[in-house]
Parts: sequence; structure tokens; C-alpha cells
Amino acid sequence: MSSLRTISTATCPVGALEDACRFVAQFIGKDWKKLYDRLPFAPARDTDKRQKDVFVIDQISARRDRTPEETAVTCLEKWRNFNRHGDIAQLIKGLRTLNKVELAEKVETKYMVTNVYS
Repeated sequence: MSSLRTISTATCPVGALEDACRFVAQFIGKDWKKLYDRLPFAPARDTDKRQKDVFVIDQISARRDRTPEETAVTCLEKWRNFNRHGDIAQLIKGLRTLNKVELAEKVETKYMVTNVYS
């Protein structure tokens, strides 16, 4: 298992988190609900609010006949809006807690350059 890494601001574009979220959305499928539940929020977002978020996203997606990828993009946009300190490392950590190790490693390879623990 590889360790979490952090972004090198010298080589990482400004929209890297948005790009990383769109990349994850391509692969996360219907597990977007579980991922949303495992992502950190600052300020903290209680369980009831998270469940309501998931319900609303699910309802809107069903009415608009969205694909799981489109719904995952919406979910990750909501996370970015509510989590003022969100970054790619937190997204990777959320993927790892969901046991999406291969996807986490793909995100690390595509967006990260420096190991946090070194």
C-alpha cells in the first residue's frame, strides 16, 4: 500500500482538485454515496445533513435521468463546496477508506508528486 502524497503547487494546475474529482467520477459508479459518506468536511457536516445531501442528489439525478458518472460529479462538486479545505489528498484518503485502492493509486499517479511522509 502506497502512502498518501501531497500536491506540489509548482507543478499542479489550479483546477487540479476539480479535474481529480471528474476523473474519480468516471470510475466510482454507484459507490458515489459511500464515497461522499467517507470524505472529510471542514467545517464538519453531521450524518443527517450528509444523508439529506445524498437523498437530494439521488432525487435530482433520477428526475434528470443522469448516469452514475454525472451523479458522482454532482456529489463531488457538493463536497468541494461544503469542504473549504478539500484537496486531492483528502479525496485519495476517502477512496482508500472505501477500499478503492487501485483508483486511489491512479489519482496519486495522475495528480500527485510528493510523498507526505518523506
